[in-house]
Amino acid sequence: KNVSMLMPQPFAGRHNGYLRTHLNSGKIRILDLVRPVVGLHKDRTVFPINLGVTKVSGVGSDSVFMGAMHAATAPPNVIRVWCMPTGGVVSVDDTFSESFGKTYKDVAGRPFQSLTRDPDVILKLLDRAAAARESDFLEGKIQQKGIFVLHNYMDPVEVDVLVGMGGSESQRMLCFDLRLAHSQGMLMVADARGRLLYMNSEMRHILGISDDTNVSKLDMNSLMPPPFSLLHGKWMKEAGTKVPKQSCRSGATVVMLGANKAPLPIRPKIMTREVEDSEQHLVQVEMSSWERGMDERQLVLTLDTHGNIIATNKALTSLFGFRVEELVGRSVACIVDVLAQLRDELESVLARMAEKIASKPGYSWRVGVHPPVDKPLDQLTLMEVLVMQRSTQAAIMMLELKEAAQEDQLPEIKLHIYKADMLNCIIEVDQFGLITRPSLSPLDPSGYMFGCNVRSMQRRPLKHFLQLPGKGPDSLLQNDKVKGAMKKGTGTGSKVGPMKVLPGIHADGSPMSLNVLAVTLNGKHIVAKCSFERLEKGDVERFRGTLRSGDVAGAKSGRRMRGSSMAGYAFGEEDAKALALAVGGTLQGDVGTEQASAAALKPVAKKGVKFAGSLEDDISSASISSGGQSQDEDALLEEEEEEVPLQALEASSEDEEEEDDASKAC
Repeated sequence: KNVSMLMPQPFAGRHNGYLRTHLNSGKIRILDLVRPVVGLHKDRTVFPINLGVTKVSGVGSDSVFMGAMHAATAPPNVIRVWCMPTGGVVSVDDTFSESFGKTYKDVAGRPFQSLTRDPDVILKLLDRAAAARESDFLEGKIQQKGIFVLHNYMDPVEVDVLVGMGGSESQRMLCFDLRLAHSQGMLMVADARGRLLYMNSEMRHILGISDDTNVSKLDMNSLMPPPFSLLHGKWMKEAGTKVPKQSCRSGATVVMLGANKAPLPIRPKIMTREVEDSEQHLVQVEMSSWERGMDERQLVLTLDTHGNIIATNKALTSLFGFRVEELVGRSVACIVDVLAQLRDELESVLARMAEKIASKPGYSWRVGVHPPVDKPLDQLTLMEVLVMQRSTQAAIMMLELKEAAQEDQLPEIKLHIYKADMLNCIIEVDQFGLITRPSLSPLDPSGYMFGCNVRSMQRRPLKHFLQLPGKGPDSLLQNDKVKGAMKKGTGTGSKVGPMKVLPGIHADGSPMSLNVLAVTLNGKHIVAKCSFERLEKGDVERFRGTLRSGDVAGAKSGRRMRGSSMAGYAFGEEDAKALALAVGGTLQGDVGTEQASAAALKPVAKKGVKFAGSLEDDISSASISSGGQSQDEDALLEEEEEEVPLQALEASSEDEEEEDDASKAC
């Protein structure tokens, strides 16, 4: 067949004429040169090639020619467009679609100037190219900076244009080399149902999605971990005006899954626009880190033994409404409501908190956080008290001690204060109700919510932490408003259960009100997402009670002590000795309160106790050495202690004797 079948029009119709002209005149135009041209694919698409033609043998009509061709590739960071001298687009390379969101079919045959925001500038550039010599193209004289190419999904993209020559002198083609003036970053576009319409190369690279993968077969849900992969579609349809502070719409660090299902911390910026009566969501993505994600959700304070703040993390001002840099040098009691009421006993309270986490790793307290107030509460005016109460926000507080670099130094005291309305607890359980994965994301430490080490939740029954509405975990999927067979949970084939408000069980024995939303995985495992339904601020009596409950010597009897009996409590010498025993140290001779606080903190780090509840504990699987007791004994004692809150929920608040009997029985 005629070789012209490999060429698009108008080159196919003119090729026989080129051959006759050469045979009759002997004039050489393209022989023995390599020229950029375009070829015609079997599917009728045009693609760029580099072509070299030479004469093999023969004379006149008996001449035999050989052509060698290979696919043309643009230089790095260059997007190439092939046009006719009049500006009509003949072909584009693969990077054009990724850079501007338009396929070859969208632009083939269209004037190049119609693809830009500056058509007049492009027309002048075409006039310069028509009048230029071949040497002008080789020297790079035909160029224009600051051209804006229209993007299919976002604002026009600024490029610099360099025009080169292809084809032959008699039948020119123009090669427009476009260089992006600025990096676009990671970008993807989804429709109103979450189906992906577009994803650029940088986004593909981060997620590990190959270039030949058709993103139109993917959706946003496939890039999310459970339970969000099953919930996100509904949220997109029913997006409210109030944006949760930890959601992707707020720009907070969230988790996205790569092609290998590995979690990636990212910060999305979402813009929505109307296109032909439908919505499109443009998602610009910035890589984040787990540390940055936690800084968006919690305040971390480094304290001395007196409770003074000596350092902070990089928490945002918007977290609690004040600049964290202003806290350095002030007492922690100036921002935490329960500590403000115990300001005079702060050193002993910190020592008692250290004792608590030594016996119960990962223990947390429900508190309130307000802007710094340096004056004691009894010196505040009524208006100042009202303003402070109004600005107090619910939080979860956890103490962490890190081993000092040198033996003669005290362990580093860190206070983690996680904002309560940003805390999610995501737990996976099996069909028997046993927890298989207590925390599915480093950004959502489940232990904070329940006041325990997240690893201690492994293989524990979910009912120890959450009062289920029925006998098993399937009851989380039942819709109480539906009668008969539709109430069988997983038997209905439903993957998402209704929102339920259930009592949660904190380690301090008092109930919590939680929003619980459950989804099924593979018809067997269930993932439950818990958040606070009612935000609770600090209760000083409850806080005092947690510092007195349990055996101070570390025997873990599980005995409950009432917070109301803590009135007038002061940390004395006997308490200091008991605290030292509890954390594995000894005190010699008589010591005062301040010395006791410092001395009691020292042996904590030396003993090898790694205080759980830190980010490292929530992620790692390292074992915990808890002093004199084995890990199995600790787990058994902790399991016995966890039964106390269950009894507390069932006991009548009016019958205290009955509640005490239940506690002793446990």
